[in-house]
Amino acid sequence: MAAANPLLDNDEKACLPTITLKNIHQISEWVLRRVFAVEASHTLKKR
Repeated sequence: MAAANPLLDNDEKACLPTITLKNIHQISEWVLRRVFAVEASHTLKKR
């Protein structure tokens, strides 16, 4: 899955060193949005 979307991998690598208590909620929100988007795209492909 990661190899299919190299742009998301680059975003992940950019986010990794910036994890702090101040922005951990922003990162978790981004993760949740990405997971939701992935699930939604899989659901659409099944139809």
